[in-house]
Amino acid sequence: MSNGVGQDNEVVRLRHGLGPRAGHTRGRHERNSSEADGSRRPGRACHSRLPHRLHLGQNGARHRCQQLSPEGLTQVGGLRYPVMSHALWSGQAAVEIGVVVFFLAFLPIVVWQHRRYGDWNRRRLLGAALVSVYAASLATYTLLPLPDVTEAWCDAHGKTPQWELFHFVTDISTRTAGLSWRKAMVHPVVLQVVFNVIFFVPWGIFARRWAHLSILGCTASGLGATVLIETTQATGLWGMYPCAYRLGDVDDLFLNTSGAVIGAVLAPAFLWWMPDARELVHTRQQPRPVTVRRRWTGMAVDATLALVTASVVVISGDFLGEMIWGQDADAFSWGPFLGAAVAWLLVWLIPAVVGDGASIGQTMVWLAPRWPVADRPMPRRGSVVLRVLRASVIPGVWTASFLLPELEPVWLIVALIAVVSVPFTHHRSLSGLVTGAVFVDVRGESRHAKGRHAPVS
Repeated sequence: MSNGVGQDNEVVRLRHGLGPRAGHTRGRHERNSSEADGSRRPGRACHSRLPHRLHLGQNGARHRCQQLSPEGLTQVGGLRYPVMSHALWSGQAAVEIGVVVFFLAFLPIVVWQHRRYGDWNRRRLLGAALVSVYAASLATYTLLPLPDVTEAWCDAHGKTPQWELFHFVTDISTRTAGLSWRKAMVHPVVLQVVFNVIFFVPWGIFARRWAHLSILGCTASGLGATVLIETTQATGLWGMYPCAYRLGDVDDLFLNTSGAVIGAVLAPAFLWWMPDARELVHTRQQPRPVTVRRRWTGMAVDATLALVTASVVVISGDFLGEMIWGQDADAFSWGPFLGAAVAWLLVWLIPAVVGDGASIGQTMVWLAPRWPVADRPMPRRGSVVLRVLRASVIPGVWTASFLLPELEPVWLIVALIAVVSVPFTHHRSLSGLVTGAVFVDVRGESRHAKGRHAPVS
């Protein structure tokens, strides 16, 4: 597996005059180009000039010192790297990408947890965040940065896969011959192997404790992920590039899978705080208190679904309008109103009429509106008129604001009041205050019904 650690090790290797790692291909034009531009040979330059110069290697790419550019980048073999080591750059990129991925997946994960476990679980949510960052690191360390590859670049720097199994054993024995065991342990060729194992230890940990796979399942999934990564590297990102810009190495199938097995064995010691999803599933039908967080989560789901639905309608209308009436025609100017109306219909009105009065978002978090009755211990479901009225308080004003622009400030104020009022109205919010509805956990109703009809022993 070609990763950032391997590139940093290549820097150290070349600074000591050891040349590129065995099994890496070198460009056939490298010697001619090096002599033509007067650059120094690897191993005889750079280490005394750092940090003013940076000596990088890209698994067989041109190994020579290059002056850093003013913007803090260096270019080697057509690839531009930050001044920081590639491993640190890949780590930073993994954190940034992982945070973005987790932010985009946050609401779907919360909804999934509500439906699967009965409520969200903060510790498993933290686990999802860690998995997001680790998944991003798999991409950044093995595939990024993407080079600007041309045919000429491939002729000089293209990689040939390493197909000899356990070649790393020969590599280590050859390059560490004559060294003391202390120097051998910190030799780049040894560190490359160690880091390839460590890289997949988190895979086994997360697969065992977060995804609840067996040790065999962790091993198989780690092997499958490694095959996917190595194939992606060996095929030049599945043919998107004319050559492989990263080295596919068959040894990594063994090394990465070994890391996954080690991680699976050590998982209980690292993620002991992660609750078992199977135990959470058993309690999903237990009623929970109606909280501000649950009400806001339902609102967020409704708002997201409404915006996505309205956007799809508007984009589809614009596309069809251009095809039918031409680009200059203003035939779909009412698209935003239609999009909002469709969203109102699908997210709020239809569930209110055919269901128990709850919107899609409220259903996802096990909530439903009910109307209190003086002589009944449990509030009733409410008539269709009441359910439709409650489903129209906020979405109706939003939809009307597209038809009457002067209502837009009114809609913004109504939406703000609806969100802010939740903690101060016993979770009823604006729609509940207007229609007299309260919100209950629907699982409590089913339990009450079972208790009422249970046989007396």
